Amino acid sequence: MTYQTHSIFGILTMLVITKSIGSFFAIDLLSLEALLLYPAVIVGALLPDIDIENSKISSNLKPIAKIINWLGFKHRGLTHSLLGGIILNLPFYALYRYDLIPKIIFTGLVIGYLSHLLADMLNPTGVPLFYPFRKKFSIFIIPTSSKAEAVFKAGITIAVIVLLVDDLGIINILKWGPNLNVNIKRS
Repeated sequence: MTYQTHSIFGILTMLVITKSIGSFFAIDLLSLEALLLYPAVIVGALLPDIDIENSKISSNLKPIAKIINWLGFKHRGLTHSLLGGIILNLPFYALYRYDLIPKIIFTGLVIGYLSHLLADMLNPTGVPLFYPFRKKFSIFIIPTSSKAEAVFKAGITIAVIVLLVDDLGIINILKWGPNLNVNIKRS
């Protein structure tokens, strides 16, 4: 997937999580505080591709990218696994634990990272989720830079817009459907 698709899919993943677990962040997704969350999710969503020398994230984090390339990690290896996610997010966790970054940034980075793995599982190449075991997991086929990816990106962009409009209260997606609240009177 392209960096644009990973970025917007990361935002969609974060919105779905925050809307599914209402008290997860306890913030307004259109607030000033949320302005920290969106860039953190995007950075997290791009971080696994630090193993590609000319990726968007590598060009912004050259020292880390050079170390990863020097160590010989290939694309869709360690950095595209749960273990890689733990290793690459440890420095951010330390920054959070020592109160150098807010929890919302650390959480956004983790959500973004996991969204990247999920998005790459939609690609025929898949990801070695349980690295160092080499078995790659793939659940659908959306080749990178294909028409299918363009349609997918358009669909998730529309979903992000709808979820943000929902947050404004213009529409309320989570209350669509039958009302399941039952009032029981006790005598």
